[in-house]
Amino acid sequence: MARVIMCAGCGAKISRSEAAGTFCMKCYTYRFKGRELKDVKLVKCPRCGRISYRQWMEPEKLLDVLKEKLKTDKVRLIGDDRLLQAISTEGIEIEMPRLILFEEQSCRDCNRRYTGYFEAILQLRGDYEKRADKIIKMLREQTFLPKIEDMKDGLDIFVGEKRALNYVLTELHLKALKSYKLHGQKQGKRIYRTTYCVRF
Repeated sequence: MARVIMCAGCGAKISRSEAAGTFCMKCYTYRFKGRELKDVKLVKCPRCGRISYRQWMEPEKLLDVLKEKLKTDKVRLIGDDRLLQAISTEGIEIEMPRLILFEEQSCRDCNRRYTGYFEAILQLRGDYEKRADKIIKMLREQTFLPKIEDMKDGLDIFVGEKRALNYVLTELHLKALKSYKLHGQKQGKRIYRTTYCVRF
């Protein structure tokens, strides 16, 4: 026969197997949920929505970030700024609500994108029209393009990151003639912008 105890909260008689410590589940849940968990603070870019935790990540990674930050897999989202975290005590597991507080801070890419920053220029010359759309599409998948200019003799594409341009040129097996222009200095080192000219 199951042992019967009296709930320390409401006085109801319950079996020992149904108890949470000296409380019935109803009283225990009420007492436990009365505890508040601190809000979770994260940095979010207001322009692209990426979140920062050790590095900038896409918004789809929010749940992974929360699990790593809270050091538990027992987390689920219930809104854009709320989550439920499972807490265990005395063998009982209860989901506790927490708020996610976002501090707005522009990421490096957005800062560069909206200030017209670029590291290289890709010049397309000759019979380039059939290839231009594919090149631009691939570049935009890798980085940002602050400006594209139609020139008398071709197309000039301003490219946010030089490494992305090198990647696209390699993937498309395109050879470019390079030239360099001094842009300034950073920490005593000269900074150059590179112009890549591809002729079809």
